[in-house]
Amino acid sequence: MNIGIEEAQKAHGLAVRARLMGKPKLTSKPIAPAENTIRDILCISTVSAKFMTASDWIVLQVSAAHNVTDHDMKSKRRNKPAVLARHEAMYRMRNETTMSLPLIGRKFGDRDHTTVLYGIRKHAERLAAQAASIEAVV
Repeated sequence: MNIGIEEAQKAHGLAVRARLMGKPKLTSKPIAPAENTIRDILCISTVSAKFMTASDWIVLQVSAAHNVTDHDMKSKRRNKPAVLARHEAMYRMRNETTMSLPLIGRKFGDRDHTTVLYGIRKHAERLAAQAASIEAVV
């Protein structure tokens, strides 16, 4: 049975996310949250990085951090976790790559460049608010 690169990467990403979140495998022994994490990250960076673009890597990292699927981030869903993850990924793509706003929009379900710009600005506002609240405490 042949599976494509995308299906293999998706399955591997789900396995890594499950390990990072400490979900048990299909065995009776639960796994520790950090067990094999470094090996999985190295595996992603050495094997999958050959086939993964920077934007795909950012989507994978952000979706794991926000506990949403990459499909949710690229879909038309507007629930809060998916929106926050989508805005962060758009912000990171704009700042960490040379992608244009229309190209970033195409990565997220063919969204308009103004939608991408709005998401980037909203995430920047959230970062500024977090920094202000941290400074207020200190």
